Amino acid sequence: MNTDELLDRAFECLEGPQKDIYQAISLFEQLSDSGNMVAQFALGEIYWNGNDQVEQNNELAIYWYSLAGENGHPLVQLWLGNNYCIGIRTDPDAEKAVYWYTKAAANNVVLAQYHLGMCYHTGWGVARDEERAFLWIKKAADQGFLDAELFVSEAYKSGIGVPADSDEYHRMSKSILERYEPLAFTITDVAMSLSKALLSGNGVERNPALAVQILSTDQIKDHVESMLLLADCYEKGIGVEKSIEKAYQILKRLSAESDIARNKMKLLSIRYDLDY
Repeated sequence: MNTDELLDRAFECLEGPQKDIYQAISLFEQLSDSGNMVAQFALGEIYWNGNDQVEQNNELAIYWYSLAGENGHPLVQLWLGNNYCIGIRTDPDAEKAVYWYTKAAANNVVLAQYHLGMCYHTGWGVARDEERAFLWIKKAADQGFLDAELFVSEAYKSGIGVPADSDEYHRMSKSILERYEPLAFTITDVAMSLSKALLSGNGVERNPALAVQILSTDQIKDHVESMLLLADCYEKGIGVEKSIEKAYQILKRLSAESDIARNKMKLLSIRYDLDY
């Protein structure tokens, strides 16, 4: 069998009528030996989630995720960065978060570019460097990421990380206002900031359930980053009962306007044998 056939067989062993997780692991390991990123990612998922046959194992999960990340899997690189940033099932590790954000950012992952820029902006896990912060966040802004656009416009206004340029500040501000309702700068920004804080425990008492409640409000249902965060909570069971179907439906709704949502939806469809 060729690589695609082996992958298909392995996923069939996970979800099909002839379910045999040990055979799936064997096939994924065989593929992983030749550097197959999907197989390495699948092994990470198996050990991260665990089931009635295979015990959940954080160490093995991170090992396989990391191999997939080192082999260039951009979304795994972003996941690892977020994992070390928030500290899910492990202590937060700023240097490792920066390491993985750097790899994902180099692969043009918008969220990684923004988070890496913020690491340089705050000096979290890396020496503070406003010029590098601006350059990375500008890459995310150029792809239409609102939080990054707001940061860049403010940088042009204040002259932090880039020479002050009032013309560019006004041009960007006008462009942003033309594309977003004023509500996006009030309810949405507050909801996102508070939800992130409640999920990480950064500055407030950690309360994932309340974060999910906030992210589920109608006022922010059209905000892409908020919905990506909510989908992640449903996928991993953070603050809410785990529901791959709900995560998938959220991503499906966003897929027409978000490459990140579309890619994450594809991964879920492969991982859980969903119709794409």
